[in-house]
Amino acid sequence: MNLPAPFVSRIESQLGGESNLFFDSLKQVPPVSIRINPGKSATYNGEKIPWCSTGFYLDKRPSFTLDPLFHAGCYYVQDASSMFLEQVFVQLGLSEKKILILDACAAPGGKSTHLASLMSTGSILVSNEVISSRVSVLKENIIKWGNPGVVITNNDPSAFTALENLFDVILVDAPCSGEGIFRKDHDALEEWSETNCEINSARQQRILTSLLPSLKPGGFLIYSTCTFNPKENEENIQWLCGNFEMECVPLKIKDEWGIKILNERSCIGYAFLPHRVKGEGLFISVMKKKDENFLPKKAKSKSIHFSPLPAKFDYLYHWIDAEKKNYSLILKGDLVVSFQNEFVPLIEFLSGHLRIVHSGICIAELKGEKAIPDHELAMSSLLNKDHFPSVDSDLDSAMKYLRKEDFKIETIPKGFALIRHQGHPLGFINFLGNRFNNNYPSGWRIRMR
Repeated sequence: MNLPAPFVSRIESQLGGESNLFFDSLKQVPPVSIRINPGKSATYNGEKIPWCSTGFYLDKRPSFTLDPLFHAGCYYVQDASSMFLEQVFVQLGLSEKKILILDACAAPGGKSTHLASLMSTGSILVSNEVISSRVSVLKENIIKWGNPGVVITNNDPSAFTALENLFDVILVDAPCSGEGIFRKDHDALEEWSETNCEINSARQQRILTSLLPSLKPGGFLIYSTCTFNPKENEENIQWLCGNFEMECVPLKIKDEWGIKILNERSCIGYAFLPHRVKGEGLFISVMKKKDENFLPKKAKSKSIHFSPLPAKFDYLYHWIDAEKKNYSLILKGDLVVSFQNEFVPLIEFLSGHLRIVHSGICIAELKGEKAIPDHELAMSSLLNKDHFPSVDSDLDSAMKYLRKEDFKIETIPKGFALIRHQGHPLGFINFLGNRFNNNYPSGWRIRMR
């Protein structure tokens, strides 16, 4: 690895006697880790990640594309360091409260899917991505994860400035120089320069300045990067605390975790260094917005076009879990979408300020008098698994389904049925008697052999 000389010089200054161990670690193969989806009762036996109850290390990197359980949303492939987000939620008691969360830089969805698992029932996550080309992969990962309490938006951070005092928690996993992923992302290494580090620092400050008005007094800002650069990390925290009503919140760090605590001028951050932890480079800090006594301004919103579900389609309520009594079905064009009852006013409010790409769970598409079950329902925790006939598939049949190829199935009643693998839904088919239509989304079709 041909590291830039200014980077080497700075790391030697930052880490001193640890720098040789650090540089040696960059020559090692990055560890592979996954985070299990607790909403799908997925299990895994392996080496646990110490700061994340659902995180596990793998002995080697398999071909995840060829694993049906990956496409079923049973787990997410994520670096172990990033899973430290669980400690923030647990130690601050956030998983026990009904809160509104913003993940401001969300694609491809690692931290958003984690937040969706950590937040309590009734909480709502707004998962935003600035770059339009990255929204589709974020949407796919959110849909596969199956939590109905997520709204996906595609907006510049400046669009949130007017939403004064709205969010209880804002996560900014900021775009950065990527020093922490040099050993697995050679593009980050090739693009690195001191000038780009300066540009990133300025961009991060612009993002934070735009977002802070939308954080409630007493709310928490979680700031993270995948770089070691103090200009993008500690100096940004000092800038926040010095120029805004923000104060750092300390977290309890166990010695055996190997996480380095950075504490200077009451500005606290946590550095994950690859020679100290089994994971990639990460910086994270938690700040609280000082509790000032003032009322939020009420921003005006426009209405959106939701219609009540016609009574003749009330049978669609049987498609969702009977225990989800606080969910309503609403008609949006030809789509039947399920929302939490208290969710709808928030969607109406947000639609007046943000470009909403996805919200709720699409249950069905109406075609004349017929309702076609949507793939989102198959992936969702709202699914009433007992309503539809199901076909259990082996690995070969599951992969043929995911490739939208034909395969043999057992005889089942005509109509829509679930294809499952190891008990987990992969999607719907429409059985016609002597053949079936494969309803797996064409854009998600697996092409790898």
